[in-house]
Amino acid sequence: MKKTFQIVILSAVVFSFCNLSADVYLLGRGGRESAVGSFTGVGDFPLHTEKVLTNGRQFTLEVYKSRQRFDEIYKKLFKKQNKSTKVSTNGKLIRYRCELPDKKVEHLLFADNGESVLIFRILLPRNFSAGKIWHNELPPLPGGAESELVLELPQRKSVFGMFNNAFGTPQGNLRAVLSNLSEEWHVTADESMMPEGRGAMLVGKKNSVMLIGFSEDGTGFFYLKK
Repeated sequence: MKKTFQIVILSAVVFSFCNLSADVYLLGRGGRESAVGSFTGVGDFPLHTEKVLTNGRQFTLEVYKSRQRFDEIYKKLFKKQNKSTKVSTNGKLIRYRCELPDKKVEHLLFADNGESVLIFRILLPRNFSAGKIWHNELPPLPGGAESELVLELPQRKSVFGMFNNAFGTPQGNLRAVLSNLSEEWHVTADESMMPEGRGAMLVGKKNSVMLIGFSEDGTGFFYLKK
């Protein structure tokens, strides 16, 4: 049952909950300095592109399929860490941030779906705030947390929010968030089904769906599909 719930959570990050078309958290096209080329074939094109909004600006989403295994990617990313990069992981997800020479910042999200690894890419101008203002349709941030990334996906009527620096344990934060939600939200997959109680899936009014996930390092995400 836990494995099934992991797949559901991962699929929601990677795909639209209703029709399994990619809900990609990538902005911009890969270039010569882009790290995404290290994990795909040279000249590979994205599998999917889509428009997203963050801080009132529109960007293009892209998703790629890696030609390397998840464990190989994990070792490669952590080996090449330096002052301009940051890597964090949570089970089947790896987040990577790198400052590029052209004053852009590349964010990659690697998702292992069991059959292959999908790469989600975010390319933002340096010092651009990609969601410091938390979205009012998402649950309040847990104690100590700061908004890191907020994306609106108009075509899918969805909102994705990522945060960091939350206080406490993932289990404690999850319980606090669930207890503060209104009665319109009902847990359809108990948090105990998520490994070590780090996440939950809920259904609300008009068949809206929300996913919640936490990591040990204080990071986490909310995904809302209206």
